[in-house]
Amino acid sequence: MKTGNFGFNTPKTTDANTTYTAGDGITLNGTEFDLDAIQTIITSIVNAALKMGRDADNLIDFATTDNKIILRVNGVNEVELSANNLSPVTDDGCALGTTSLQWSDLFLVGNGVINFANGGATIHNNAAGQLTIATSDAARGVIIPSRRFGITSSTHGETDGDVVNFGSGSVVAGKCYYLSGGAWALADRRAEASATNFLAVALATGTASSVGMCIRGMVTMASDTGTRGEVVYLRIAGDFEDSATTTSGDFVRIMGYCLDDTNGQMFFNPSTDWVEIA
Repeated sequence: MKTGNFGFNTPKTTDANTTYTAGDGITLNGTEFDLDAIQTIITSIVNAALKMGRDADNLIDFATTDNKIILRVNGVNEVELSANNLSPVTDDGCALGTTSLQWSDLFLVGNGVINFANGGATIHNNAAGQLTIATSDAARGVIIPSRRFGITSSTHGETDGDVVNFGSGSVVAGKCYYLSGGAWALADRRAEASATNFLAVALATGTASSVGMCIRGMVTMASDTGTRGEVVYLRIAGDFEDSATTTSGDFVRIMGYCLDDTNGQMFFNPSTDWVEIA
């Protein structure tokens, strides 16, 4: 704050008993009162035409528009604050951070949305805690240049891949199931439907639609799948093995590839082809 002063004209007659006293934030110098540079006593500054800043090019503007505060830098109105909204004054007019001065964290409400081009593309965290990336034109899709899959741990059902949450039925972590009439049941090479239908591995024990079902990716099965690097085939009761059945009437279907010799880790990628043993 700039300092200032004001004084009194010396009266033609003086009263020796007159005493001038400076209050808080004011200093008395002879017959002048100086306003202190640092003010701690002022609790309110209200004015419909109020602008505060370094100069006319760098200030906080309370006056131009009612119910709006505008931040001006280098002669340009950059940011404005209105009821429930902090935004640039002009579209595409102000960046949030720079390449060398970056914000540390971004905190959004549970169902918050990051919105590009007024709905052209969105990133949305829904009520179920799932992250959705979408575009206004579904035909355009979403471009994902690459995806990195890591080998899962020894925990049954642990998954790094594509997961669905639909279908009824109780499932066990690390077991393979086939979908039939909207319900999940244990996959089995000994029957056509249980061997050739849509397959998935349960992420946890519980209701299929709640715990999630892996349809492709890295996964840890509930039992050993063979030798690392070898082809894995469907067995019985939702399990896999590294050798193909030769039993008449069974179905041979590749499930993917083994990634660990003992703990059940594998790349799950069910083939769309199968063979029935005559």
